[in-house]
Amino acid sequence: MHHTPGPEGEPGTAGFGGLATCGSVWACPVCSAKISARRSKDLEQLINWNADRGGTVALLTLTMRHHRGHSLRELRRALSAAWRHLTQSRGWKRWKTDLDMDYVRGVEGTHTDLNGWHLHIHALLIFPTDVSAEIPALTCRGLHPLGRGAGEEGHERHRRARHRRAGR
Repeated sequence: MHHTPGPEGEPGTAGFGGLATCGSVWACPVCSAKISARRSKDLEQLINWNADRGGTVALLTLTMRHHRGHSLRELRRALSAAWRHLTQSRGWKRWKTDLDMDYVRGVEGTHTDLNGWHLHIHALLIFPTDVSAEIPALTCRGLHPLGRGAGEEGHERHRRARHRRAGR
């Protein structure tokens, strides 16, 4: 433990040093909070840098139907298959080429006693130019392979379960 005195009349700081951490974003709430905060700052810098160059970002959130009886393993497999189908599709590859799109992706999972596991993907789509007017048309045309991928793992696609938002 260490203590650093503050300036005259001000409180100092105290803390621990030399501690080992596990570094697991999934298994440790303390490490998870630290890693999440760092990643949040990294994403903020990326978004600001992209906006400064005149680019657009869009947050794409993808999920699938599920119920309490689905195991985490089967949902993870279905979500992975759906993502793989999407990113290997002609439409996705065309976005990457024609619009010079890149992305940052994360998987989030929650669990409740009522509904069981709920997994979804958050993908921050990064475009070097302003494509905000094109985002709705892109997502309507381009997300069909997602349903096929989930279907291979025994999950049905829900057509209305899309949400899209673009920003600068």
